[in-house]
Amino acid sequence: MKLVTYVVEGTDRAGVVSERGIADLQHGAGAIGKDAPDSVIELLRLGDDGLALASEVEAAASAGRVPTIPDGDAVLRPVLPEPQTIYLLAGNYQDHITESGASPVEKDKITPRPFIKPGSSVIGSGDPIMIPPDSDTLDYEIEIAAVIG
Repeated sequence: MKLVTYVVEGTDRAGVVSERGIADLQHGAGAIGKDAPDSVIELLRLGDDGLALASEVEAAASAGRVPTIPDGDAVLRPVLPEPQTIYLLAGNYQDHITESGASPVEKDKITPRPFIKPGSSVIGSGDPIMIPPDSDTLDYEIEIAAVIG
């Protein structure tokens, strides 16, 4: 199941991707006689019940019982638009260590370096990357993302 946050008339909406497109979570739940929150974070706070509800909306949308919008017509935002803090690890795989100019390290000797970023550093699909004026380099990578809490 793929959850999304997308924009409708300037407002963020929670959605779930189905075979037919993106179904608005709140409207889709209403179409099948249920209530749903209007944000992905509120859905996740419901735990397994929230995920089960999103799965029901996805199934109803795939079956054509809930209206959808084509994936390409939606302006996607970050799935969790305003996370409090993002915890990251640098130097946790060999290629990244050597591409930065450091010598290779034996796998059992690699020590990732933790760092944090503010939630404001998250952008949506296709949004421009803003390079801070005091920065002369830009690095990219992601291996895994997890929502905790």
